[in-house]
Amino acid sequence: MNERHASLLISVPELSEVNFSQGSRSVKCKPGGFILERGDAPYEFWHSQRNALWVLKVPSSGVRSRIGSTDRFSALSFDATRGIAALFLDTVRTTIGRVGEIDEAAREMTGRYILEMLCLSIVSDDRVLDSNVSSIRAGHLHRAEQYIRDNIKNHGLGPQAVADHGGISLRYLQGLFQENKKSINGFIRDSRLDHCAEELMSVTSTATIAEIAYRWGFADQSQFSRHYRTRFGCSPGDTRREAALRARAAGISLRH
Repeated sequence: MNERHASLLISVPELSEVNFSQGSRSVKCKPGGFILERGDAPYEFWHSQRNALWVLKVPSSGVRSRIGSTDRFSALSFDATRGIAALFLDTVRTTIGRVGEIDEAAREMTGRYILEMLCLSIVSDDRVLDSNVSSIRAGHLHRAEQYIRDNIKNHGLGPQAVADHGGISLRYLQGLFQENKKSINGFIRDSRLDHCAEELMSVTSTATIAEIAYRWGFADQSQFSRHYRTRFGCSPGDTRREAALRARAAGISLRH
């Protein structure tokens, strides 16, 4: 599936327990919880009693730019009866009841807020740490990735800065990423591209493509365009034109 169209699905049962299976995982989820599913992989979903469900679809790139790879999120069930996950579900339910009363710009802002709440709910669960490495190494990797995400707009961000912040050697840091079949430079680049894609798809963004690229750490626009096409299978302009079509329907003007 094209990276820009890949998505995660969040299923919220309201009346009775549901069963879900994807890959090697099978989970159950009662009302008061939600299931996270990969939208680009086969799955089985069933329930034995009458039910009502809400299903949210969020772009994988939006989640990935905030908390890293979404590959490990398939078939996870979350308890949303308390804490940040409960606040996430409360927000979803409130939005569902009011979405018809707000305009496109407000919907987009609300959608981003819901996405932030979802990501906070996910990272508060210890299961999202990578199980392929030891807990100590997984912790180092998680902190390195979070530092990158927190400083992604910094044009000077690079492997050495990340290693220095974590108090680890550059070689050790590179090994952490290699264990997860990626490079640190590639992770930084792809994180920047994900943010650019999210902003390019925004119907309320007034920034030009060049401004967006520079804001997220790309000083060379031709290089940015090349990397963007490689990752998403289209040009930044293609993504912006898709957003423009939606914006015209909502009466919003975009700059090119």
